[in-house]
Amino acid sequence: MVGQVPRISGGLFGTYEDSGRTFVATRDLIRQTSRQVSGIVSYPFDRIRRIEFSGGVQNITFEREVKQIRTDLLTGQTTKNNQTFPFGRPLNLMTSSVALVYDNSFFGATSPIMGQRYRLEVSPTLGSLNYMGVLVDARKYVMVKHPFTLAGRVTHFGRYGRDADDGVLQPLYIGSASLIRGYDFNSFDVDECTPQGCETIDRLFGSKFVVASMELRFPLLGVLGLGPGMYGAFPVEFAVFGDAGIAWNSQSDRTKAFFLGGDREPLFSSGVGFRINLFGFLLAEIDYVKAFQRPLFDQRGNEIGKKAAFWQFSFQPGF
Repeated sequence: MVGQVPRISGGLFGTYEDSGRTFVATRDLIRQTSRQVSGIVSYPFDRIRRIEFSGGVQNITFEREVKQIRTDLLTGQTTKNNQTFPFGRPLNLMTSSVALVYDNSFFGATSPIMGQRYRLEVSPTLGSLNYMGVLVDARKYVMVKHPFTLAGRVTHFGRYGRDADDGVLQPLYIGSASLIRGYDFNSFDVDECTPQGCETIDRLFGSKFVVASMELRFPLLGVLGLGPGMYGAFPVEFAVFGDAGIAWNSQSDRTKAFFLGGDREPLFSSGVGFRINLFGFLLAEIDYVKAFQRPLFDQRGNEIGKKAAFWQFSFQPGF
């Protein structure tokens, strides 16, 4: 397998200059580009259990982009400044992994509806950096009453070892729609930050994370009797969900998880959503989600409320 994968991380923050006359909003992004050549071998024990081995080489480069908007608070005049430049040293790595996989789940039109699956994986990395990746992912699907499925999952991934918290590594991010809904990076605004930074955004990144989700899902049109079969006239799944997660590292007490004696607390969200099978080509998800740890601030950094529930759109099957 040969591939190139770009990833983006960063933050938003605001500061005051010129004795408070000028407000500067800064968006600082780090682009990581990973180029990889790898192979995988799988050995099945039976129809639901297998062991997988993989290995390869990887090259990673970094680029930084800083965007600033300066606003004169007396005149309202704004100026913009964008800069892009190389950031950090490139990495050359040898990667490998071994994983035990179990999967007897039954996939419906948009997501699994019965069964269970898990994946236990370790992935050593050697070269410019040395660390061990550990993945534990377990999912269970129970059809409590046809056609209602209660789905749950717990996932932990972490980097362990000498270079696990090296700052040159792309931090792990838990704000994607596939992990914790309601914390997508592009949904944040400047009024969710203070002159000291954006605490909620910081809490989405780390070298390790644990996320958990619970969801009640069912075929909406089928339950309403609009068409024949389980899914009715068109495969639309309705879901009521709750997500939780925490990301952390060991660089300071502020970034350590609370259960390790640090200050980092988990994030929570809940909402409702629709998944639609678009003629077998794409699976689209539309969520109306409330994120509970998204405070709003005034220009002096005082909390003035919480972000309201909002719509979030993604292309993905149910977990």
